[in-house]
Amino acid sequence: MNKERDKFAVPYLIVIGICMIVLFCFVSFFTDFRSFFLNEDPEGKIDFSQGWLTDTGEEINIFDTDASIYGDQITLTKSLPNDLADQTCLAIVSLNAKIDITVGSKDIYQFDSVPNLIGSGSGVNYHTIYLSDEDAGKEITITLSSVFTNYTAGRLNEIFLCAPSDFVPIIVRSSLFAASFSFLVIFFGILMLIIHFLIPKEHTSPYHLASLGNALILIGIWCLIDTELPQLLTGCIYGIRVLDYTLLPLAIFPLLLFVISLTQKRRPVYVQLAFWIPVLLLSSMFFVRFTFGTDMHDLSPLIYGAYALALILALIILLDNEHYCRVNRTPSGLGLFYIGLGCLTVCALLDILIVTLKGEQRMPGGYGHFLRYGMIIFLLTMVWQVLRWWTDDRASIERERVVNKILQCAMGSQGADTKIKSVLEYLCIQLHADRACVFEDQLDGTFANTYEWCRPGAHPQIANLQEVPYDSLIEIWYDEFKKDHHIAIEDLEKYRPGNETMYNWLKPQDIQSLITGPLVIEGKYVGFFGLVNLPAAFIKEAGEIMGLLSYVFAQIISQRDEQNTLLKNSYSDEMTGVKNRRALDEFEANERDTTKPFGYIVCDLNGLKIVNDTIGHNEGDNMIIDVANALAMVFGAQNVFRSGGDEFVVYDYADNETVFENEVKQLHRYVDRKKRSVSIGAIYCKEGCADMTPIKTAAAEQLYTEKKKFFNGRNDRRSVPRG
Repeated sequence: MNKERDKFAVPYLIVIGICMIVLFCFVSFFTDFRSFFLNEDPEGKIDFSQGWLTDTGEEINIFDTDASIYGDQITLTKSLPNDLADQTCLAIVSLNAKIDITVGSKDIYQFDSVPNLIGSGSGVNYHTIYLSDEDAGKEITITLSSVFTNYTAGRLNEIFLCAPSDFVPIIVRSSLFAASFSFLVIFFGILMLIIHFLIPKEHTSPYHLASLGNALILIGIWCLIDTELPQLLTGCIYGIRVLDYTLLPLAIFPLLLFVISLTQKRRPVYVQLAFWIPVLLLSSMFFVRFTFGTDMHDLSPLIYGAYALALILALIILLDNEHYCRVNRTPSGLGLFYIGLGCLTVCALLDILIVTLKGEQRMPGGYGHFLRYGMIIFLLTMVWQVLRWWTDDRASIERERVVNKILQCAMGSQGADTKIKSVLEYLCIQLHADRACVFEDQLDGTFANTYEWCRPGAHPQIANLQEVPYDSLIEIWYDEFKKDHHIAIEDLEKYRPGNETMYNWLKPQDIQSLITGPLVIEGKYVGFFGLVNLPAAFIKEAGEIMGLLSYVFAQIISQRDEQNTLLKNSYSDEMTGVKNRRALDEFEANERDTTKPFGYIVCDLNGLKIVNDTIGHNEGDNMIIDVANALAMVFGAQNVFRSGGDEFVVYDYADNETVFENEVKQLHRYVDRKKRSVSIGAIYCKEGCADMTPIKTAAAEQLYTEKKKFFNGRNDRRSVPRG
């Protein structure tokens, strides 16, 4: 039912998805969002970075210099445009710099860093100085020096003129790509935490997803801070700078803890080392900062050393795990992780190399540009790994549920026949098969389909699968069972080459796919069972539990045979093998369920007396045995009673009247195939019944009517019709 609803829902979802993509593309490329996404500057923006003069008269571009090149400071001058509009904004992006600005002889702006937890550094800062049309053509002077006491660094990254309303969009636009990747990392981190808390406690993830989620959130926030957008939007400088120096060290432990969770041999010492690396790093940083007054800007070797130590520890953990898996001959299953980790490591090393080579000169979006790419690749591999585990875990949970239900059926108090039918029905429903059946060795060189359950709409085949020859067919499967314990056929047509004999036997049974397993009792093959026409995905699921199913069916059949042997003398008819009159009296007095719907049948052989008189009692006995076998085949031997010489009674707890009527018709076909004749009285009671008198009376009347039709015009009720 759910699949039918999904069948109609999927096309609508696809249409909605296409509409969303079209809408996004239209808004992005055919509205004013186009200039924003494509990083197009507004018309009023004027690049003011070139043509600055130093104290010595040298003309420079601000990208090419910083204060440390000129000692402790540098003075830059340049003339403002003659057509300067009123309320024009002079926008400056500085990095660890003190700034004094004058226009003409008037001081208009000053900026200096203040000591803070991290040191005297201020990182990237955004300055907006408002100019008027009276400043047009005047000379502007910028005095630039470093905020650090050792006079290192101190530079301007960008200077431009624009309208005040354009300043923030220009800066945001330049960092949009890097910020988007940063938000994506944070999103994945939150997603991992959600998955962690959604996983049922009884099915704990083999991966420490909470640690991965925490590490990703910390790294994502650091990447976002590195774009300087939080500082731009909040105006906070020093609090964000503290986060800039502490978030990555804090991410070391959860990231290593996640790596440890991927391994099969989890050594406690690795967890302790992973914990102490960031603790010692942060402790050392703040100790040096407050004991010696060293700016954390100058502690890069210590920070990079800790990162390298964490990477070495991760490699040791992974190599140790690979050695453990190789010794124990188990796959590590970390192929995707190695790909993601390799990309992340290469990207991180590229960022470190860029920082080392460029120093204070930053790329658009910050230093961690390649780290973001590496994180996304790493995350995609980890998401795939988690989804693969999630899928396997869901399948494992489903298998456990199926196995538990099968064991419940096998251990129930019902008779063996009922147990087998219950298991077959359950398997058919759960694995979406058309039919489930059991074949048993008849000890006469043939096999017979003894149990079958069909879903509604499927065609029963049990009547056509009797007396299957052993030599030409079944021995083929027995040879294959010895190799793989079960046989899976996803497509019968592909199975045909090299298996023509088996194909010719399976094809008429309306079989497209099949999985089958052997029944083994005391080391001997006694039959097999199978599931017919199930989807390919469920063939794999069935293959996972075929060993258990073989054991369960074999045990139930063995239990059935033992019970039958014990009850044979007291409750079984010796000649036919069905239950006797004593069993019928016991059943009606103490065992019959009066609340459930059931079918009641009385059956009497036609022509038994004339056969006994003319051919002999042996042939008459064969007639009785053939009819008893037909009744047992349709209704189960436990439900058939021989109440007299040639009379039988059946109690059939069919689910509904239609099923009962089909079974009666099936009985007639079996009897006709044996060239026997019976008269039947069959009544179905939909509501159950405590008093059987009216049911038996109605059945007897039906029986008498059929008998009368058969012997119409005959004096001898027991004679057979003359030709």
